[in-house]
Amino acid sequence: MIPSLRVAAVSWSVLALTGYAAAAPTAAEKTATEQNEVLYQLGVQMSGVLQTLDLSKAEFAVVNKGLADGYDHRADLGKAATYDPQVQTLRRARIAVITEREMRAGKAYLERAALTPGARKTASGMVYIPMSAGSGPTPTAKDRVAINYVGRLIDGRVFDSSSARGEPATFALNQVMPCFSEALQLMQAGGKSRIVCAADLTYGDRGSLPDVLPGATLDFEIELLEVKPAGVSVESPPSPPSRAHD
Repeated sequence: MIPSLRVAAVSWSVLALTGYAAAAPTAAEKTATEQNEVLYQLGVQMSGVLQTLDLSKAEFAVVNKGLADGYDHRADLGKAATYDPQVQTLRRARIAVITEREMRAGKAYLERAALTPGARKTASGMVYIPMSAGSGPTPTAKDRVAINYVGRLIDGRVFDSSSARGEPATFALNQVMPCFSEALQLMQAGGKSRIVCAADLTYGDRGSLPDVLPGATLDFEIELLEVKPAGVSVESPPSPPSRAHD
């Protein structure tokens, strides 16, 4: 036996004999774990409300105290309601700061992306970078398409993808954000492209919380699988980001 494997085998035997070997979780433990995961994700969802406040750690601690006091009935909810105007003023001011910061960072990102070999900047400001050519038809604004896609923030984090949804996305080009519609009309079925889009071509100054902040520039990889001419009836799996200015 290879020495390293012998050590591993002996270690496992000792753990088993002394009761430290990992035991399979019980049904109750599984239920508790699943419930905790639901509660955790509830907290993540609630955090979206705070994203546009751009809180410091100290400010977040104060908000947490208010949340705890309100939950434990130690705070005056009537008094809290009178602060709505101040809360909205704070929110607008923080959103303005975030939007300016995101747009400044996004502009620099777009400029770098435009230097990518083969890239071209369209009249709308979108940076279009072909990755592989297709040989099928090119969709029109009235057509439906099936695509695979990955959406990233400018720091590289994935915020959405068709694979996460479990199937390609199918939609009409006049029902999605402008950069998707524009880019797909530059492609042929079977092709793949990367597009970098400023906020005015995606979610604008509203963002899509909790992941996409107001003013954010987004980076997508799109693979055009199929073009379905207008009037052709198809099933509609989950769609990619919808138009920012519905």
